[in-house]
Amino acid sequence: TSFSMFLLGSVSSAVVNLTVLPMLVFPTLGARFGTPAAIAAMGAATTSIGKSIRSENINWGEGTKYEALYNLLDRHGQLQHTLQREILEGAKVATTEYSGKKSKAERYSRSMTAVASYELALKGGGPLNLNKMSKPEAMQYALKSVKDMNTSGTAVTAAPIMQGDMGRVFFTFKGFNMNATYVIGKAWNDVVRALEGSY
Repeated sequence: TSFSMFLLGSVSSAVVNLTVLPMLVFPTLGARFGTPAAIAAMGAATTSIGKSIRSENINWGEGTKYEALYNLLDRHGQLQHTLQREILEGAKVATTEYSGKKSKAERYSRSMTAVASYELALKGGGPLNLNKMSKPEAMQYALKSVKDMNTSGTAVTAAPIMQGDMGRVFFTFKGFNMNATYVIGKAWNDVVRALEGSY
């Protein structure tokens, strides 16, 4: 498949996958909660989950204050919901050894997004003067953030014209580009408007 030829074991695809953090997660959280708060939350999230990701201990929530958050994300399939799994799970191809870097990068992006979003939601404030959320509300916000910012976008979540047989053929891969361009553009627009005080 094209995945095997171009992405499997590719270090560059793992690096590209991590760009979701500065290009999408940071501006989105910065627009809502303020740039300094977003930087601090993402830095703290790096400390909280970085060691477990590097040590192959995928469950970064076990025995920590993030255990309930981790379990919620796991129940919704948002921790292992990687492009590798989407493409290859049905075929049951043994690719763990070769696609581990990309999978780890994607898990790291998702985990960082969740922890930073959760912490910011608990504190509230920012340019929009958001109210503090309860722990259950903050967990739901973190789950939504991961889905909105890290999910590749399957036909099920696409516009109706893209869900039929012909729509999938003609629009699926273009849809990834169009959706990503729209979301990134909106995130940066929100940042600019928040900095100008017009949000």
